Amino acid sequence: MQEIQDWFVSINTEHTRKEITGKEIPALLTYLKTNKISFIDLYKRQNMADSALLKEKSFLHCLEHEREKLRQWYDEFVPLREAWESAGIEYIFHKSLGEFPHLSDNLDVLVQTGSFRKAGEILLRNGYINLRNIQEPHKEFYRKFEGDHALVPIHLHERVCWIVPYEDKDHIWQNFRISGKDPLIRFPSGEDSLLVLTAHFFLEDHLIRMKDILELRYLTKNNSLNWDKVMEMAEKSSWMISLATALVITDTIHERIFRERLIPAHVKQKCKQVIEKHPWIIKVLHGGLLHKKIILPLNLPHFWVRRHSSLRILHDHHLGNTWQRWQIVLSNSLDGIIHNKMKIRSQPPFFLAVSGVDGSGKTIHLQTLQNIMTNCGLKSTLLWSRAGSFPMVNFILRMKKRKDNRGKDKEQDQAGVNYSSGFLLSLFRWGNILEGILYYFFKITLLLWKGRLVMSDRFVADAIVDLEFLGKKSNLNRKLYRFFSFLTPCPDQRIIITTAIDNILQRKPEERADELKSRMILYDRLKEIDTFVVVDNNRDFATVNKELTEMVLQKYYARYPEKYRNYRVISFRYA
Repeated sequence: MQEIQDWFVSINTEHTRKEITGKEIPALLTYLKTNKISFIDLYKRQNMADSALLKEKSFLHCLEHEREKLRQWYDEFVPLREAWESAGIEYIFHKSLGEFPHLSDNLDVLVQTGSFRKAGEILLRNGYINLRNIQEPHKEFYRKFEGDHALVPIHLHERVCWIVPYEDKDHIWQNFRISGKDPLIRFPSGEDSLLVLTAHFFLEDHLIRMKDILELRYLTKNNSLNWDKVMEMAEKSSWMISLATALVITDTIHERIFRERLIPAHVKQKCKQVIEKHPWIIKVLHGGLLHKKIILPLNLPHFWVRRHSSLRILHDHHLGNTWQRWQIVLSNSLDGIIHNKMKIRSQPPFFLAVSGVDGSGKTIHLQTLQNIMTNCGLKSTLLWSRAGSFPMVNFILRMKKRKDNRGKDKEQDQAGVNYSSGFLLSLFRWGNILEGILYYFFKITLLLWKGRLVMSDRFVADAIVDLEFLGKKSNLNRKLYRFFSFLTPCPDQRIIITTAIDNILQRKPEERADELKSRMILYDRLKEIDTFVVVDNNRDFATVNKELTEMVLQKYYARYPEKYRNYRVISFRYA
């Protein structure tokens, strides 16, 4: 990887560009991706115009993927900007140096504290969902889905905060800039950008990428930075020790890689004076971190960095008395150990039951919803069942079918068993109910105890419809069914999906119109007896799925308690 890094350095200096061989291209692409280097930027460089790399299919594929991401994020943000501006909401891309910040995992947007709630409400009105399983102080995480594909994920901030704030909020709002190339892009001043960038890679990511070095290089070379102001703001926020350490590390890396200083000599000297008072910092720096061969990205020691962020909290008297500051440190450390180190990702249990006739669209909507749950970081299980499908009942049906292999009609189930006998039908109902109670206990109740989000494609309502459809006279109020409903898990949300018969037959021509009509009548009667949310699936898939997703996730996320109070973790239960 050293050769790959040397090649990249050569195109960022005035030295002669090294050549890259075809065998090295896969490693190069990996290096560029892990260091979050822009393929668009590489493609535009004049000193790369004659490079064979720009003609490689793998490079062009990465280039087009990045262009598409940029287009999608930009186009999605334009109407949000218009809505915010109409509501008098200002914003800053606080991780941008003047370009649209599409290289991040999320689109980070800073708004003023007084506009934070209103900005979130506008996001919700525009189809975004607030992912409450990702809670941080002064931030909310929003996502919008098109099918199971996540569009631009927006991280809305009211402060530049990683557990606690790291910016001077008055300075950042008084000195932000608007790009001369594109007025949509609003970004911090050089001094604020340096602080935000450094706090993010050092204290949040614990990782230094080539992108971070290049951005620091840009800030120090293209801005007349007021270093006294930078130091003053870091001191005011009680993280001067961390800033000094980060600047010494990045200056050493830059000098090792690019053969020149990153920060002025007097600034580095002041930073050294700060950290020389702390032997625990010097020990790590001189004990190997800066003396080993440097290949970016560079991982920083986790607990060493956590000590830095803890000191920032303990030294800040604005966060409360000594005990209150220790509570912030200890509660966040414990939360990190539970959810990040031990990987205990607990979540509230939730049970969704979706019913409807065969061909109504239950399965495809639930499969899409499960993919969305996964994209949101939620653990979900999708179950399917129907009368006659439970293991023991299904075994008996198969045995019966061998003895009685007559044609299928309205009085037969899917296995070909005739139910003209009232006794046999009653026995079949009791068998399904009893085994269904056991089946749902082990398949659903136990999963809910484990904190799973369980989605059932067909449930009690569908079993009742299946069983009543087999008889000549239907009775949905049988005591047997009330017994069934009482002893099975109660769904947190019950939905019936309705679809016109013609639309069903277009998708599933093997279905019979008369049977569909009879079953629909039974579902309509069930809606009069019990409470269901009815979803009309006669519209286009995207519209229906969007409505279903928002309905389910909003109800589910309402179960999450507030995780923080005054920067202290007050709920450890859920990640």
